[in-house]
Amino acid sequence: ENIPTKIGFRITDRYGRGIQCTGVVTEDDQDTIARFEPYKFGIGTFMLTPRSGHHYRAIFRLADGTAVATLLPAAAKEGVVMNVVAEDPDHWRVNIQASPTIPTASTSTPTTAPGGSTPASEVYLLAHTRGQVKLAQTATLTAGKASFVIDKNALGQGVSTLTLFNSARQPLCERLVFRQPAHPLQLTIQPDKATYGTRQKISLSISTATAAFPAAPTATALGTAPAFPANCSLSVFRVDDLQTEPETHIGNYLWLASDLKGKIESPEYYFDHPDDDQAIDNLMLTHGWRRFRWGDVASHAAPLFDFPPEFNGAIIDGKLFDTKTNAPAPGIEVYLSVPGTRTQFTSAISDDQGRVHFELKDFYGGQEIVVQTDPTRDSTYRFEIQNPWAETFTDQRPMAPFALPKLDSGTLTDRDIATQVLNRYAGVRLKRFHVPAIADTTKFYYKADFSYLLDDYTRFTTMEEVMREYVTLMLVQRRSGHYHLPLYELPYNQFFETDPLILLDGVPVFNIDSLMVLDPLKIKKLETLQRKVFMGALYFPGIMNWTTYKGDLGGYILDPHSTVIDYEGLAMQREFYSPSYATEEASATHLPDFRNVLYWTPDVPIDKQGHGSLSFYSSDLPGKYIVVAEGLAPDGSAGSGMATFTITPP
Repeated sequence: ENIPTKIGFRITDRYGRGIQCTGVVTEDDQDTIARFEPYKFGIGTFMLTPRSGHHYRAIFRLADGTAVATLLPAAAKEGVVMNVVAEDPDHWRVNIQASPTIPTASTSTPTTAPGGSTPASEVYLLAHTRGQVKLAQTATLTAGKASFVIDKNALGQGVSTLTLFNSARQPLCERLVFRQPAHPLQLTIQPDKATYGTRQKISLSISTATAAFPAAPTATALGTAPAFPANCSLSVFRVDDLQTEPETHIGNYLWLASDLKGKIESPEYYFDHPDDDQAIDNLMLTHGWRRFRWGDVASHAAPLFDFPPEFNGAIIDGKLFDTKTNAPAPGIEVYLSVPGTRTQFTSAISDDQGRVHFELKDFYGGQEIVVQTDPTRDSTYRFEIQNPWAETFTDQRPMAPFALPKLDSGTLTDRDIATQVLNRYAGVRLKRFHVPAIADTTKFYYKADFSYLLDDYTRFTTMEEVMREYVTLMLVQRRSGHYHLPLYELPYNQFFETDPLILLDGVPVFNIDSLMVLDPLKIKKLETLQRKVFMGALYFPGIMNWTTYKGDLGGYILDPHSTVIDYEGLAMQREFYSPSYATEEASATHLPDFRNVLYWTPDVPIDKQGHGSLSFYSSDLPGKYIVVAEGLAPDGSAGSGMATFTITPP
């Protein structure tokens, strides 16, 4: 209240596209105190000095005459207003104006100077770009006012955050500013020819450069920027009525969209018009507006993370319920496994609310998972797995409708036929995936004490004979009509008193009798760990791990209380399908090749001199093709490059 404030607004259609309008702000629905209209993309600003005890309404009038009225939020009784203006081409001035009462101590108790004026106190301005602190300044808040001058060159390129703190180091307000990238990465793509025939070899040369070092010794005599290595991705696709040149590039995203909320309309405009300071400042106000609540700051509330980062592997959450009472079941051991020849197993204990948290290392691809409790002890529980996908989205507005040209040239039909042909003749090759090389396939117990390949021994017809004849340091016992298989504990030279953790293709087996009736000819391998094993809060007296030839449990029937579900783990690497026509035989094949994406790679091989090359083959589809490369330089600068060529029909 009683402090002039710049207010940003944005008006859009249902698809998030800015529209033109005019508007006024009224006080108490009577006097007009401000007039406004959008500047670009439905975004604009106006100045307002709210008075105590009054309410304000904004009235928008659309181009068709429709009026839309909205009541502005009530102004806070006390607080701080930050205003950023251009001091000169290289500096910003940050003006601070505070109400007579603001929190200035760690207790966040409002302090008022005699006569109602704001007491003199220190305030701090911190500026950071993508988490890196760029500068920190101190000023004295005198008569409720303070001022800072910021060197633009001291900030990083793109969006930076300015946060004001009081003398108790508590944040008071925050806003965003934008510095145009000074040294974008330059990518040059050169095809070896402008026109190619179908199924012909296409060679591209790629060079990277940056304007960051114009006087470097490697610069050419013409004064061009020096070349140096960069990480680049590249795609080659056909341009038609359905697929056009991309509007958004890596620079737009890294320097702008990644730090702002909501969808940005025409992000390339802000880079193509670097002198339009008003447009970029309006964007910072409406897409990057931040609000601190002093109550939240004073309470030191911990942040909540709906989706924690998956540093070690896929995170699978769920909840355990008692089937008799339908209430959450606390303190119950729960086991999760992925059936297969690769042993993937983990366990956890439900918390006070029945929640269970699993972390499965290097769990890739969509696979079947099995979650169960020990049915010999806990047979009255059911497990519900939490949805791994986000159920809400940042921008829930529908996408703008796509309209085909009125004079349809048959593009949609051609694309439909091409898709069907590709799926029919190259469907298998289009869907090749593989686990990344960095994936750790080591079993969770790392190394077994003993390993038995059953084909190396005489094959017996029953599991009991297998274990009695050549599995050492293990007892095969029958007590009270049931089998027991205690292992010998190597460090202490004695047998465990209880049964080990028995796994069959990664799935725990609690009823040993059901294991003993399996066909041993379906079992490929047995590994035993003859020592205590601790997994979180759980303890196992050794491990016996059986693996079948097919990873299909070898006929073992899961307990009916088990939860079995198809679950999507971490994404596997996809192998891009790019056929070769290097030989006459391959080129003469009658199998159709209707690819409209000729090549894609996330990592273009670029040498230390900033040069790279690659080659691929054209398909049977003639037309105009575009090459798009996106790259990052070692200094963090980003850039894009494009080139075109044509494929002519035979």
